[in-house]
Amino acid sequence: MALRVLENHHDADDAVQDGLLRAFRGAHTYAGRSSVGAWLRTIIENTARTAVRNRQRAQLRVWSSLSGRVVAVVTMNAMSASLIRRGRPPAH
Repeated sequence: MALRVLENHHDADDAVQDGLLRAFRGAHTYAGRSSVGAWLRTIIENTARTAVRNRQRAQLRVWSSLSGRVVAVVTMNAMSASLIRRGRPPAH
């Protein structure tokens, strides 16, 4: 299930290990309302989903920090392409 959520073997392995560690640390919270296997699966799946959210936040931070530079490069490339189409070489 971690592999299904994360779509990457390495990240899924990490999520399983982190989930098992969380389960071990929180074993006193197991109430017995479901099987131990179901309890572990829930913890591991939640750990995998948290990893996805953390990855998305990290990617957003990277894109946010690059956004001004990326816009400038894209704008320069568009201007250069426009000049080339008109038969003028772009000035660098």
